[in-house]
Amino acid sequence: MYLAVRSGYSPYGAVDTFERFAKLHAEFVIRAQSPEQEVSELAIQSLTGYFRSHPLPSERIAQAKSIIAEQHWEDRKMQKPFRVEYEVHNGEYVK
Repeated sequence: MYLAVRSGYSPYGAVDTFERFAKLHAEFVIRAQSPEQEVSELAIQSLTGYFRSHPLPSERIAQAKSIIAEQHWEDRKMQKPFRVEYEVHNGEYVK
C-alpha cells in the first residue's frame, strides 16, 4: 500500500480488492447439508486455519483500513485507473 500511494494510487484500491476476495471466499464456502457434513466442515475449517499461509480477506480489509487511518490517507479516495504496461506470454513480452 505504501508503494501504491507513493505512486499516486488510492489506498482504497487495496480495500476494494480485498472486499472482492471476501465476496469470492463467501461464495465458494461449502455449506453443510446435514449434521455429519457440519462436523466434517468444522474439522476441515480447523485444519485449513492451522495450515493457512495467508490472512483471511476480512483480516486484510481490517489491516488496510488501519493503515489508511494510521497514515491519514482517508482523503485519498479518488482511484487512479490501473493500467497494464506489458504482458509476458511464453517468456515473450507482449505490448
